Amino acid sequence: MITVEDRVRVGASPEEAFAFLADFRNLPRWDVGIASASLAKPAGEREVEVGAEYKVVARFLGQRVPMRYRVVRYDAERGVAELHAKTPTVIAKDFITVSERPGGAEIHWRAEFTMRGPLRLSEAVMRPVFQRLADKAMQGLRDAFARGEHTARATA
Repeated sequence: MITVEDRVRVGASPEEAFAFLADFRNLPRWDVGIASASLAKPAGEREVEVGAEYKVVARFLGQRVPMRYRVVRYDAERGVAELHAKTPTVIAKDFITVSERPGGAEIHWRAEFTMRGPLRLSEAVMRPVFQRLADKAMQGLRDAFARGEHTARATA
């Protein structure tokens, strides 16, 4: 398994930060590794809650990789969300935790990738590639909050 994680401090309130991050339609606004994201299936009355699904197209090594993420944990009060995706080549699990800090919020993002099939033998080689992508994503996250993009509603 490949694990990448980072902590990012932002000037937004924990509630604003969590709402922006837990709605995966916002991924293309800050993660350069994501080509598109849309709500595939709302779970109920709210758009973002356990059971909701997102169609995400990731950019990876020059390819577009379609993924379908499902919200498996969502607790806005605690600022915690977990989303999972499974493709023929990878199982991805994203964990988001947002907590209050002086002057704003701290975002802790952890992603776990388990390669499947013959690709599982490549995890050691792929680890630095995933880390570079994560580093770019976290910088994009910092930049999106600095630009105030967290206040605009997702529309895709």
